[in-house]
Order: sequence, then structure tokens, then C-alpha cells
Amino acid sequence: MFPHTGSDEPWWETIDAAPADVVTYIVQREDTEGQLVPVKFHDGRSLNLCLLVKRDNRKKHNSHEWFFSCAKVFGAKYALTTDCGTLYDSECTYRLLRHMEENEGVQTCTGRQRVMSMGMQEVEKGDSLMEMWYRSIQAFDYEVSITSFQAAFALVGFLPVIPGPLGMWRMEGLDDALEHYYTIASAKQTGELIQGNLLLAEDRILSYGAVFFTKKRADWV
Repeated sequence: MFPHTGSDEPWWETIDAAPADVVTYIVQREDTEGQLVPVKFHDGRSLNLCLLVKRDNRKKHNSHEWFFSCAKVFGAKYALTTDCGTLYDSECTYRLLRHMEENEGVQTCTGRQRVMSMGMQEVEKGDSLMEMWYRSIQAFDYEVSITSFQAAFALVGFLPVIPGPLGMWRMEGLDDALEHYYTIASAKQTGELIQGNLLLAEDRILSYGAVFFTKKRADWV
């Protein structure tokens, strides 16, 4: 965390000047007593924000460990994981939260993902014919695969993976699953087939653990 020095130099230039290659920075606003200062938005609402900046790539499980540990410290009832650049429907997080509140037997849930259209991405020049073809193929492949198996998995309360762009997790009871996830994902790679397949999509480890360790459901809302 960087103390206020009265300088107009932005925090990212301070990070760039630091000599260490393996380091994690926590960027947040605090008052003189060390209490978080909420960031205010134009509509009058405010939110406590902490930005985590890592100089090196320590993979997703490391980011998850920071995030879920922070959620636990702050006593969060639920935690929402996402990826940079993900856009949501205006009622998406509300519907996930309502589903969790109304169903105590659900440990985690996600929603339907869509391939973005040209209009959603606000492409100024528009797609070329080749780009339009690629986008259509991607949308068809994704929509067919989702509608074929996702609903069936949801019926039995188990999803193969809670996708990175959207996952809501019930923090109560999640500790054992998280510990199992961190242990496997951070273990020294031995070249074994099972370990290698697990690490290809490390999100799956936590997704499985959230169901098997808690004996609760993973739902597709």
C-alpha cells in the first residue's frame, strides 16, 4: 500500500519503478487511521474497493486465494468471481443472489454465457465477411454445446465447471474445498496424467470441491 506523499504521480508509475519482480501490491484508499475510504460513484452510491496488482503471473489459483481470503476477512456471505472484460445483463447478479438466498442447499451458481455480437462489442468499422463467419461459427458451437449438456448437469446439481467469467459462491462451508483446491493447484508438477488434466482447467477443482465437500448443489440459473 502506498502512503499519500502529496505527489501527483499515479500509483502505477510507483509500481513500475519498484525493483522487485515477484511482488504483490494492494492499492486502496485509506484515511489517516488506516480505515478504508469508499469510492463514490456519480449516482451517489459508494463501494469499498481494493485493487490487487501482481508483478508476475502466479496463475488463477493464486488470485482466487487472495480474493477468497479477503472475502473471509470481511465476513462476506457470498463472493462473486469474474474475469476482466465480462459484461452482465442488468439483472444478472440480482438473480444469482436471489437464487442463493432462496435455496440454502446451493453452494455455488452461475448463469448463461453468450458470445458477444458485433453490436455488443461496439465494433466501429464493423466485421469483415470473414470475421462475421468466425463470429457465427463461434456462437453456434458455444450455444449448441451449452444447451446440450448444461441444463442436464444442473438437474442433478453438479456442473463440470463454474466458469471464470461468472460464479457466485456461498462462503459458509467452503473452507475445505478451497484448501483442497489450493493444495492441488500449487503442488509441484510431477508430469502425472491425472494431475496434468486437473491443472489444464484448475477452475474445475474448486467446482468439484464445492459440491463434494459441502454436499450441496451447483446450479445453472
